[in-house]
Amino acid sequence: MERCFERLWKAGPAVIFGAIICLSAGSAAFSQSTAQDLVPALEGLDPVMLVQGKEVQGNLKITATRGQFQYMFATLENKTAFEKDPQRYEIQLEGACARMGPGVGGNPDLYTVFRGRIYIFGSADCLKMFNAAPEKFIEPEPTVTTGAAPTPDALKKGEALIAKAVATLGGEEKVDGLKSYREQGILITTLPQTKVENKTSVTIAFPNNIRREIIRQFGPITSVVTPAEAFVSTNRNTNPMTTGARRDGINLKLGIDPVTGRIHSLAYQGRGVNGAFGEIVESFMDFRSVDGVWLPFKTETTWNGQANVTLVLESISLNSEIDPALFEKPNPSKAQ
Repeated sequence: MERCFERLWKAGPAVIFGAIICLSAGSAAFSQSTAQDLVPALEGLDPVMLVQGKEVQGNLKITATRGQFQYMFATLENKTAFEKDPQRYEIQLEGACARMGPGVGGNPDLYTVFRGRIYIFGSADCLKMFNAAPEKFIEPEPTVTTGAAPTPDALKKGEALIAKAVATLGGEEKVDGLKSYREQGILITTLPQTKVENKTSVTIAFPNNIRREIIRQFGPITSVVTPAEAFVSTNRNTNPMTTGARRDGINLKLGIDPVTGRIHSLAYQGRGVNGAFGEIVESFMDFRSVDGVWLPFKTETTWNGQANVTLVLESISLNSEIDPALFEKPNPSKAQ
């Protein structure tokens, strides 16, 4: 069964597109600070006191650095408390905007405290929206499924369904023969009062090198994930991809037609274009044969049942030569 899952993962670039949330349709411009931009956070307030609901100015001579942020403390005792449990007192989400999530950097002087944790925001509007309904923007705890373990018969049926999906994609030989995948298309994001269209491309060198580029009006944004590292580049800088952006350990649900074996959907919990958490469902359609592998040329994405993102592919190519340099981090000395 594990081998079938591996084949299904390898054979389904559309599934990979949905599963790699850091490369998802909702990605926005990364604007996180680099180490060179290190500045005092929280307007110089002591984070240990702030978590306790007290605004106490820190001492310029008592500081600690965590990630890209420098924190100031009123006392040495508070600094010690911070260093013993930094995850409790530091800015959460690795400095991302708590309303929009990983992908949008927060301003370390736009902050609030919720449930004993400090969050920052990309704009005053984001702070206002978060404070109005903070539960919407905090990722819920993963759902724990309880009950009896699957029976041997259920496992056998599941394995047969996955095997059928592999056969529908093009068969084991085609699936096992995939070396690379490339797509180009248009990403259409529907916002409350406007519609944004951007050109996009995805390049995958199997089994685990992935690159996605979105061509925006104000410059491209490129996300790369390899076994060695994960980073995001814009025309201004290159930053490591945050843990939240990578979405490690996310629970995914595949929708497979039991009659045809076609993979028709992928569902998971994630952020919508408004930043709030909800159920995201990616529905795959317009399947076409590409070198004997049936792949979707259109993906429609909904958040809590509301349509907000559509991907329309213009081309897909399989097993073409991939330049390894596409997955390398840009050289800062060559930056414009």
